[in-house]
Amino acid sequence: MSHVTTLWAISTVPSLMDCDDMIFVDGFVSESWPSNGSGGPVNTGFRSIYINSQLGNRTFYYHIPSSYQSGHAMPIMFLFHGAGGAGTAPAGAKYSRDMWLNESQASGFIIVAQVATGSQGGWIQSNMVPILIKILDDMEARYNIEKRRIYAWGYSAGGNVLHELALYNAGEFAGYAISGADLSHAISGGVYPSTASRKLPVVLSVGQSDPRYPSVVNDYNLFQQHGWQAGYNVWFDVYSGGHHYFPSEPAAVWDKLCISTHID
Repeated sequence: MSHVTTLWAISTVPSLMDCDDMIFVDGFVSESWPSNGSGGPVNTGFRSIYINSQLGNRTFYYHIPSSYQSGHAMPIMFLFHGAGGAGTAPAGAKYSRDMWLNESQASGFIIVAQVATGSQGGWIQSNMVPILIKILDDMEARYNIEKRRIYAWGYSAGGNVLHELALYNAGEFAGYAISGADLSHAISGGVYPSTASRKLPVVLSVGQSDPRYPSVVNDYNLFQQHGWQAGYNVWFDVYSGGHHYFPSEPAAVWDKLCISTHID
């Protein structure tokens, strides 16, 4: 890992400098990578796109903040909901989007909530990835996305699969956040913090009475054992309560991921 550079409010590449005092955790690179999409409308809604002959059309929920301008590449945050039982996935995706909507508006980033394909409302990783790739392609074609600032947040079952997805594809994400989930799914698939290609920023959030609290504490320690630094590229946020996410979580997560990120 190379030197750390802190940027004060002087910006030559606005799409990279939207965060006060941004720290480039793997060194300073000032080049933006805009997708230069066609400049779609500012709105909140859902969209169905064709994936392939096996998966057909799939739906995702999204929000484009009112500050979006087609000439200014904007970060994007993907949201992965929990498993709530058969038939609940669309509502879970919409709820996740709506929970993050105020922070998206306040801080200026696009949100996209993919709908899981599992029969019990959860995630099938072999389906999740091709759908995610198609959604990203679709959004990058329709909007001007900052491709060096792709983030993700996952809750419960969505957090379990996100750990594996983000660590396995560490070069694709600027950073990610997990809520009420642990590394057990990733580890069962042979993916560990130690196998990630870089130490991308990660926020771990959990309720103090969540049954997964002890395992999330272990995960926090494991990241540090493999070179992550507390308060720099790994954080542990504890809330009063059980297995659910918390209204203050989007702002707390974005505050950390926004200032400490990796630009390739």
